[in-house]
Amino acid sequence: GSMPLLLDDGDPKAQTGFDLSTATTLFWRPVPVHVKQQDREDVLEELTFRILTGVAKQNHNLRILRIHISSDSDLFFLHTLEVSEEDFQSLKNDEGILVDFASFPGKIISLLEKCILAQPGDSPRFQAVLTIRGGESVFKIVEINDWKQLPHITLAFRPGN
Repeated sequence: GSMPLLLDDGDPKAQTGFDLSTATTLFWRPVPVHVKQQDREDVLEELTFRILTGVAKQNHNLRILRIHISSDSDLFFLHTLEVSEEDFQSLKNDEGILVDFASFPGKIISLLEKCILAQPGDSPRFQAVLTIRGGESVFKIVEINDWKQLPHITLAFRPGN
């Protein structure tokens, strides 16, 4: 089971979050995503991914990766993930990730680029899937071949309120 990586700003351990003034945007592009919600049909939607790196406000030695998923057609649609270098160790273990924190954003970006380039009928093909259930959302990138779906990464996001 994956631990959801949530940094709550009310939590003193969270070192009060991401210092936006230090942020660098690594990726900011629309990606086709299969959105699954309870009581709704699955839809394929273009969602905008913005991937930023920076440091924590209280501790400039603590690097943080932040990912936003938003929709140009729905201004209330926002899902956010923050992973600090410390959190990343448990994510790495849970997900069997082989790269270190510094290489992680680049790997996510290359998977997202595969989702952008994937054509129907490609085999294997890469697909981004966002499952939204109440107050939580899970984002996956899966590779689909003739045999099965192989998840490459599963990340717990937090829907904006």
